[in-house]
Amino acid sequence: MAFVGVGLVALSWLLFIILLSVNNIARKTYLNALGDGKDITAVCRWTKWNIDCDATLWALCGDWDYGDDGSQKSMSPLALAMNIIGLIVLTLVFALLFVPPLKRFAKYAFWVVLASALFALIGVMAIIIGSTSDGGCWEDNIYTEFAKGLGYENPVLVPGWSFYLNIAVCVILPIAAVLVRKRYRADYEDLDKGLVKEDNAEGR
Repeated sequence: MAFVGVGLVALSWLLFIILLSVNNIARKTYLNALGDGKDITAVCRWTKWNIDCDATLWALCGDWDYGDDGSQKSMSPLALAMNIIGLIVLTLVFALLFVPPLKRFAKYAFWVVLASALFALIGVMAIIIGSTSDGGCWEDNIYTEFAKGLGYENPVLVPGWSFYLNIAVCVILPIAAVLVRKRYRADYEDLDKGLVKEDNAEGR
């Protein structure tokens, strides 16, 4: 159990990297939308739409900025920023736990992990708010209207991997925080007392 907390912190750190790299808030593939074997894949990324299809068959293929009819344009970049900050904050935990000069501050690792979880939670909320706004990734928009015209009954995009991984980080980090706190008490309490004694000795 001693290293489970640190292991969960490491796992969350990797999940941050993956969810930022996957860059997939929502996604849906419309099979044969432009003809036999000519699909359209719509993906909501952190800062724009990506419509993967044959540009010679449809003018909307390619990358497009989010429109101004909802909050997707502001909320998705905010979610990106919050997750980047969460990753940076979580990186500090490793310094507190493993860098010798900083080990005396290991008791604050619990709060640092919780702070990272808070940024991740804000990221999740920003994705939800933006994606459910007018014209958002999870609502009817110009792309779903086109798909409806082709006969698709449920063309609305579904949440992507970045969203689900973001939720996973929000769940894992509070558990990691509790276990890291226990780890500090078990492994660093004596070290903390020893450092205090050394400081007192040097002050004599």
